[in-house]
Amino acid sequence: MVVSLAHPLDPLTADELSHAVDVFRGERGLGEETRFINLELDEPEKAELRAWRDGGARPSRRAFAVLLDTASGMAAEAVADLEAGTVVRWTSLEGQQPAISADEFFAAAGAVKRDPRYREALARRGIEGDAIDLVHIEPWATGMFETGGRLARALSWIRSAADDPNPYARPIGRLIAVIDLSSMEVVRVDDHGALPLPQQAWDYRDGGGAPYRDGSGGGCGSVSRTGRASCCTRSATRTAESCGRSATGRRSPSW
Repeated sequence: MVVSLAHPLDPLTADELSHAVDVFRGERGLGEETRFINLELDEPEKAELRAWRDGGARPSRRAFAVLLDTASGMAAEAVADLEAGTVVRWTSLEGQQPAISADEFFAAAGAVKRDPRYREALARRGIEGDAIDLVHIEPWATGMFETGGRLARALSWIRSAADDPNPYARPIGRLIAVIDLSSMEVVRVDDHGALPLPQQAWDYRDGGGAPYRDGSGGGCGSVSRTGRASCCTRSATRTAESCGRSATGRRSPSW
């Protein structure tokens, strides 16, 4: 393993990340059921950095990980010394849940969308066939509202079109799926009755169909009641003085 010889605070390289995974799995006997929720540089202490800047030894490269055993639900924080190839710290997070990871977001959304109970709830709202592909699902943390495992509350929205960049404008109200992120099984579907779906599309590209502001409404480039133009005009030829700064770069009293 070639450890990065860049600055000690530089992020882990791709090779270091791969090596860190191997060290954690090998040293602790972690199987494929263990998910890496977070993996990043474990920054050296300031005293180590000062010593290195003064000509001392370079701090060893270490990796910090947040790990989750999806089979048991147990989580831990750990640190590995990448040069020694050993795990130097392991702290159990019993009774705690790590953050929801990106891969859990996508996997949970797919599991919820495949669930027959959830599809029945969509059908009661007139969402069937190809329209199901427009449904956007996200698993959100439950806080203290759910107990018993790594549970999340899956909320739903529906896009107005396949290329709609704003899925959050049209919520599917009163529909929540509770999913176990460890097993990716839907625990239950809470349907509290259909609400009418918002009909207006809220595509914010190109101003969402509304005209752009001309500066009369205030803000950047507008004119105040005193007749003085505000700072930060959109002109490509703006000078330092147009933003209330003098030639020296200092802010003028009028700012």
